[in-house]
Amino acid sequence: MTVGSCTALQLAAPAHLQGRVCSATATVLFMLQSFSIGLGAAAGEVVDYRLLPGAMAAVLACSALCLVSCREERAVSAPLEMAAPGEVG
Repeated sequence: MTVGSCTALQLAAPAHLQGRVCSATATVLFMLQSFSIGLGAAAGEVVDYRLLPGAMAAVLACSALCLVSCREERAVSAPLEMAAPGEVG
């Protein structure tokens, strides 16, 4: 997933902005990961830790249900076109 997202960013962003786009994306992703770790630690203190796996399974099941139900509604997008060697967009 990381390789695919980095490749998509490189193909979609102009060459002179690729560093900034990659940095902004990494900042958002790592910030969310740190937030979720802190939230999980706080939840473990407030709620019985044995209930947390069940809550995680429920959230995962709801997410999967949303993805499956929205599957038909999403249009298949055209693949990104790659620039020819030596061509800078």
